[in-house]
Amino acid sequence: MIGAAILPAAIPRLYAPVQAAERAAASPPAADGSYFMPLERFVIPIFQDGQIARHLFIVVQLHVADLKAGERIREYMPRLTDAFLRDLHTLASRTHASFERKLS
Repeated sequence: MIGAAILPAAIPRLYAPVQAAERAAASPPAADGSYFMPLERFVIPIFQDGQIARHLFIVVQLHVADLKAGERIREYMPRLTDAFLRDLHTLASRTHASFERKLS
C-alpha cells in the first residue's frame, strides 16, 4: 500500500517536462511562414522480465515549411504516428535488451 500512496505524488513530476514542452510548442509562425507542429506525446513501455518496468515519454515537433504543408502532414498523421510508434517500440526493446546483456 505504501507504493500506491507514493505513485500519485510522483505523477505530476513525471508530466511537468512534457507539459512545458507542449506549452512551448504553441509559438507563432516565423517570418518565412514556417512553424513547429507538435505531435501527440508518445508513451513507450519498457519491459523487464515480461512486465512493464517503466515508461518512456517522447514529445516530437515537426518543422513545417508553411500552413499548406502542415495540412498535408495532418492528412498523413495516422501513418506517421504508426511509423513513429513501431520504430520507437523496436528501438526501446533492442536498447533495453542490449543493456540487460551488458549487465549480466
